[in-house]
Amino acid sequence: MKKINLINFIKSKIKIRLIFIFFISISLFSCSINNYEKNVSQGQILEQKSENRVKVIGQDPDFNKAKMNAYMLACKYYVILFIGEQREKENIKKITENIYNNPLKFIIEYKILDKYTSGGVVNVVMEIVINIEKIRNTLISIGLLNTGSSNMVSNQQSSTSLSSSSTTQSVQSTIDDLFGIDDVEVMKAINSMKPEEVKIVKNYVKNMIYMVYYDETKIKENLEYFKFTVSRINNFFSSRNIEYVDPDYINELKKDAEIIRLATQGGVSELQLVADRIGADVYTVVDIAINKRQESNRYIAQVNLTLKMFEAATARGLGEEIGISDELFSNSSFDVVIRACIDNAVKKVMEKMIKSVQYKMFLAFKDGIRYKVVLHNVQTTKNRLEFEQAIMKTKGFRSLKPISATKDEASYFVYYMGTLEEFELELFKILATVGGFENFDEVIKRRNSIEFKI
Repeated sequence: MKKINLINFIKSKIKIRLIFIFFISISLFSCSINNYEKNVSQGQILEQKSENRVKVIGQDPDFNKAKMNAYMLACKYYVILFIGEQREKENIKKITENIYNNPLKFIIEYKILDKYTSGGVVNVVMEIVINIEKIRNTLISIGLLNTGSSNMVSNQQSSTSLSSSSTTQSVQSTIDDLFGIDDVEVMKAINSMKPEEVKIVKNYVKNMIYMVYYDETKIKENLEYFKFTVSRINNFFSSRNIEYVDPDYINELKKDAEIIRLATQGGVSELQLVADRIGADVYTVVDIAINKRQESNRYIAQVNLTLKMFEAATARGLGEEIGISDELFSNSSFDVVIRACIDNAVKKVMEKMIKSVQYKMFLAFKDGIRYKVVLHNVQTTKNRLEFEQAIMKTKGFRSLKPISATKDEASYFVYYMGTLEEFELELFKILATVGGFENFDEVIKRRNSIEFKI
C-alpha cells in the first residue's frame, strides 16, 4: 500500500514539474516576442536604395545589439512589402520564430555607413542587401504567402519613417561590370552619361592610387600589429595590380618641414597632406581592436579591423568598412595567432573596401573627374582671369571651383571629362595665343593634380 502511494506521489510531483516547465517556456517565448517588438522599434528605415537594398538605422546602448536591430528592421521592411503591415502584426509570433529571431540568414551583405552615440544610445547606419527570394520562400512555407506570388504590396507603413519617395524604385537596375552590384544610383549615372564618358571615369577609378596608414597619435600599444596590418593590405593591393604608396615613403614625407608646419597649424590632417603631396587618390586610416585569451596551452584571438576611407584631395569621407576575423588559436604564442587573425580580417574586408571606394568615386566624378590645378606667379588679376577662361575653353571642361587666389598663387578644383594629359595639352594650346603667357610651363604633375607657372 505504501509502495503504491509512493509511486502516485512521485507521479504527481513529475506532473507538477512538467506543468511548471510548460508555463515557464510559454512565458519565456512571450518575453522573446516582447523583446523583439521592443528591439525592432529601436531604429528606423531611411531609404530603399534598390529592389533588395535598404538603408536603416539600428539603435541600442550596445553596438552589437544595435547592428542586430538594424538587421531585423531590414527583414521587417521586406516582410511587410510582401504581406502588409496588418498581417505582419497578426502573425508576429510565427514570423519572429522563422525570420526575426535569426535575421542574418536572410542577409546577403551589409555595409556600415556611419556609427555615432547620442544620449547613451549607439546609432548604426547600415546599408543592407536582403535575400528577397529567401524571405518570400519562408513566408510561403509558414502559410503567409501563396505559392507563385511574387508581387510586393505597396508599402504604406507609417511607423518606419519611410518617405513615399523612397519606396520601390521605378528605375530598372542591372549588375554593372565594375561594381558587381545591382544598384539604381550607378545605373542612373551611367544612363545619364555618354558611353565614352563612362569609360573615362571607370578607367580612372579602376586605376586609383591608394595610401594606407594609421593615426600614430591614437595608438597606445600594439604598434607592430598596425604596421603588419598596413603591410598585409598593401600586399593585397599588389596581388590585384593596384597602385599603392609605400609606408617608408609616407614616413619620409612626414618629416617634411612644410607638412609639419601645416599639420601643426591645424585644419588639415598630416595624412591628408602626405596623400596630397604623393598624389594618392584615396587614403585609408587603419584601426584594429585585438581580443585575446588563453585556455590551457591554447592562445586564442580575434581581431576587428576598421578601415576609414577618405578622398585625398578634399578629405571627404568615403565611408567605413569593418573586417571581423574568425576566432583563431595557436599552441605557440599570441603573436602568431594575432597575425593570423589580422591576415584573415584583411582578406575578408578588402574586396568590399575597394568596391565601395570605386562606387563612391565613380558617382562623385560622373560629371567630370576632379583635378587640382595650381598657377604660380599669378602677377596680376588679369592673368588669373585669363587662366580661368582658358580652363573653361578646354573641350572636356565641366566646372571649376576656386580654392584660393593671391598675387603669387591661384588654386582650383577643375572637373574635366578626360585625362590630365588631355587637359594639359588643350590648356597649352589655348594659352599659346594669350599675351603674358609666353613663359607658361608645367612645374609638377601628379596623377590627380598639376601645377603651372607663368
